[in-house]
Amino acid sequence: MKTRTRTASCFLSAPFGADTRILEAALKTRGFRVVDGRTLAPAEPLLDEIRKAIADASLVCVVAPSTLSVNTALELGMAVGTQSRDLKAHLIASSGRQFEMVVKELFERAGYVVSETMGAEDRGADFALWIDGLQYAFGNPVVVQVKDRLTVPSAAHTEQALRAAIETTRSRLGLLVYRTGGRSVDRIPSSPTWPLIVSLEVNELIKLLEQGGLEKELINLRNAAVHGVPAR
Repeated sequence: MKTRTRTASCFLSAPFGADTRILEAALKTRGFRVVDGRTLAPAEPLLDEIRKAIADASLVCVVAPSTLSVNTALELGMAVGTQSRDLKAHLIASSGRQFEMVVKELFERAGYVVSETMGAEDRGADFALWIDGLQYAFGNPVVVQVKDRLTVPSAAHTEQALRAAIETTRSRLGLLVYRTGGRSVDRIPSSPTWPLIVSLEVNELIKLLEQGGLEKELINLRNAAVHGVPAR
């Protein structure tokens, strides 16, 4: 019995009237089946069919002139939303090392430079980030420790290990990304002493990344630590 191989598809989003023939030809020579709003024959409302085609696609390619058209912006938003939901589903299903790798991917998709995972000798940290917008406030790298399960009683030891890892890199900022043990009261406080250690529950991190507010939040916490006042 022969196994049918599924052809990889590319959803192509382009402004109305754009000549995409060269791009389509290039995609087809690389084995992609090109799908766009024009090729769909929807049995359901067109937007639902577009959303489904984007979710099923192996690749989404957006032709973006200086000003995005309405349909291109909408389709790009659908693609980003689908990607975000996929990552959240992976987070729910992941544990241990898998959880760490999904958190690492969250930072990569937000556009930050992520180091290779640190070795066994750096047990207090899992990887490092380079964030240009934090260079003047903290310098780089930002050292990250990820904990699949963390409660207030176990946080002190984890923070101590992260602080030791920070000292080896001469960094001034550590991030402790964690998932609570199932109780909302397990909100791990950030440490106001230097080097600064900021604790973020993973859903809080996702919200900040989606809203583009991570750098602002970290700088706000830094300023609060410098001046000895509560963060706003």
